[in-house]
Amino acid sequence: MSDALANFLESRMPMDGMAAWCLRNPDGTASHKSFTVWLSPTQIEQTAARLALAADSLQYQELHPAQVCWIFSHLRLYLALRPDGSSLTLFVENRPNHPHEQTRALLEEFIAV
Repeated sequence: MSDALANFLESRMPMDGMAAWCLRNPDGTASHKSFTVWLSPTQIEQTAARLALAADSLQYQELHPAQVCWIFSHLRLYLALRPDGSSLTLFVENRPNHPHEQTRALLEEFIAV
């Protein structure tokens, strides 16, 4: 992970409701951190890899997502893709009245770093 991205993540985490994050580098290596016991490192890495693959497959349909959000009963999974091929997946608790704007703003900052 580049120093800029490491500093970016360390200075902003954990956010309220953040269960985990995973940063995937363009070469496929990953860094992650869990703030809960119910997400294992394997779950975090495999989920982030699958989500990045799903977003990448949309390129074939001439859709170029910068951010994607999947909503499940207990989690919201946010994915941001950078032009350099790196991605950030955020695992956020799906709570009522959670300020999801903060999460989206964080992803926009990630893309701009």
